[in-house]
Amino acid sequence: MSDIVPKPRWSRVWPEKAVPVKGLRARTGKTLAGERKIVAGALAKLGIRTGGNARLLIGSRKDAPELAHAWRKGKTRLPGGKLGEEGYVLVSDSDGIRIVVDGVRGAFYGIQTLVQLVTGGAVPKALVADVPVNEFRGMHISTGGAKSYAKITRLIEEVLPVYKVNTLVLGIGYLYRFKSHPELKSAQPFTSSQVKRIVKLCRERCIRVIPELNCLGHQSWRTERIGALLRAYPEFNETPGKQNITYCYSWCPSDPRVYRVVFDLIDELIDVFKTDAFHVGMDEVFELGECPRCRGKGAAELFAKAVNDMYRHVVGRRRKQMLMWGDRLIDGSRTPYNRMNGARNGTHPALRMIPRDILICDWHYHTHRSYPSVQRFRKAGFDFVTCSYQKPRAVGTFMRYAAEHGGRRWIGHLDTNWGEGKRGLECLLDGKVGVSGPADAFRRGLDLAWRGAI
Repeated sequence: MSDIVPKPRWSRVWPEKAVPVKGLRARTGKTLAGERKIVAGALAKLGIRTGGNARLLIGSRKDAPELAHAWRKGKTRLPGGKLGEEGYVLVSDSDGIRIVVDGVRGAFYGIQTLVQLVTGGAVPKALVADVPVNEFRGMHISTGGAKSYAKITRLIEEVLPVYKVNTLVLGIGYLYRFKSHPELKSAQPFTSSQVKRIVKLCRERCIRVIPELNCLGHQSWRTERIGALLRAYPEFNETPGKQNITYCYSWCPSDPRVYRVVFDLIDELIDVFKTDAFHVGMDEVFELGECPRCRGKGAAELFAKAVNDMYRHVVGRRRKQMLMWGDRLIDGSRTPYNRMNGARNGTHPALRMIPRDILICDWHYHTHRSYPSVQRFRKAGFDFVTCSYQKPRAVGTFMRYAAEHGGRRWIGHLDTNWGEGKRGLECLLDGKVGVSGPADAFRRGLDLAWRGAI
């Protein structure tokens, strides 16, 4: 048997086999009455069916005496003796297997551990008491539209459950077949039926799915790769006709016509994803204050206006949580960061001008002695998640720093993934742990998000 991932809070596994998997039947308690389909789907991976003479019991300690007995064995191993929605106690011995939970998420994660325990066709004698440290354990994928569909569904089915990922952020951008604005055409866009299947797969695996539409900057590249919005509406460009731009074109944050289109797109994505949150991007914005509407206004003022306009729609009108990247809110000149993940164009004072219930995605991909953005967001009163990419050592260093200096404002980790090749989705699907940096970084980040970085 290989090590359990993520590493449980406490576990002990004995060499003797306790329960053969072949012919094993399961029974769920009343606690899970409304979620039995999710439990049955997770058990199907082992060929376990429900009903009959069950030697596998799953439910709360109040559902059966056997579960109450298992709970007494494991509760002292848990912080405060509490499970929460995502914790579980798993006991396997000659009497059978009991998984004690307070909700369906704990049941699903307990079954993922059970799958990993199986060796030689049997479950060994074991005691596992487990609960995550962080509430947010996520994966971000920059999609290639419909051409990424098969890989994304495989990732949801085969990889994310193993690591007990509970959040998937999908970078959709303009790669969706929008009904509200069909003029925004992109190659190989997602269809509504593809999105609905992604949502279904995520819900069956206790994964919260959040769509992302890059807003303001980074939604359109240079001249040869202008995004769908500025192709259809070139009048929205903050720097029309300018060739020597920095990184990406921005749209004009002062033009009300922009938001009439963009809010339609956001609404359509919120509705098709049936989501409770939306990621507005807002990273790597450089081109500001140059068009006639914006000239003479400060970069922080313009950036804050764009954030607040998004907030009023996403949170105020649609009642959804709003996420955004944090780089433009950091004074890069006072940090070890570069100009991409630490602003040097005057946008950082906007941090004091925007609502504090926005969830900040603080991304840094390199190893530093300190990460000053952690204290900046904590002191400003913002919840934030650390974000990493492809460098395992940097992941651990950043997360440990956040655990030590972020206080309760650090709520978890978001592993980012850019592209589909050996540095993207393929490395995760091929399981090249120990060979591929991105796969190792993913595993390390989600392991530390579950069990704690300190």
